[in-house]
Amino acid sequence: MVVLPSRRPLLCTTVLSLLLLPLAFSCDSQKTLQELKFDYITAVITEISSLTEIIANLLRNSTCPKLKHKPPHCTSSTDEVRSIYNMTCRMWNLNSTLTKRLVDTVLYSLECHCPTNPTEEPKSRTTKVPRRPARLAMKRKRELKKEMKKLCKIELILNSMTTCYNVVVTKSQTT
Repeated sequence: MVVLPSRRPLLCTTVLSLLLLPLAFSCDSQKTLQELKFDYITAVITEISSLTEIIANLLRNSTCPKLKHKPPHCTSSTDEVRSIYNMTCRMWNLNSTLTKRLVDTVLYSLECHCPTNPTEEPKSRTTKVPRRPARLAMKRKRELKKEMKKLCKIELILNSMTTCYNVVVTKSQTT
């Protein structure tokens, strides 16, 4: 007769991990609105302005498609730190070299970090199949379209982030 191990420890581990998972993906920054305002005025605003200008130049002759997911908007009734953190992590997940400085600056300001996704090992091909020029042109066109969509997402997040920081500045002046 084969004795199967008890499933209780496995169930407990699963339940515990589900309870702790939201904590791992959140930012419990203890920054006050005054500190956030100071960080915004001294460092973040220059990064946002610079990136906004770069994105505007790159998107000068193109229109952005309507995006499925919109970033969270900041109002006076929302938790600004959480909204800024979520927007920053969304930007970080886009994995764009353009946003690296802004993301690093904001995360340093919030004293938080974005959760990391497990990385996949690169797929290696033993033999390289030559591509036809038409297929290469189509691939380049798809990649360009994908990059433009990413720039549009970054622009949308930047606008929302600016609004959120403006709410922080306004709230910090009234408190």
